[in-house]
Amino acid sequence: GIERLGLGDAASRELARLDVIDGRLRLEQADAAGATIFLRRALSVRQQVLDPQSPYVAEALIYLAKARRAAGDGAEAEQLLKAARAVLAAHPAGAPRFAGLLR
Repeated sequence: GIERLGLGDAASRELARLDVIDGRLRLEQADAAGATIFLRRALSVRQQVLDPQSPYVAEALIYLAKARRAAGDGAEAEQLLKAARAVLAAHPAGAPRFAGLLR
């Protein structure tokens, strides 16, 4: 839909940022299922419009891992965190901003 409107990658990046915010808010409200929906969408968009190794992809991976852990899916959460660590290791300059989220 965004492409049809001619908004392109910039709008997609902004919508993904808003999805991360919505996902974080739902996590704070103990709505892991709702958070997962927003965070999966944010991750998908970020992987498409950014470098898949962008620290912003790692941010989405980390918050999605938190949502999956809150939903009781520790195995998926660990896979997501492993992927986030790999992204952050590939971009040491951007890593400090998001590394604290891994705790």
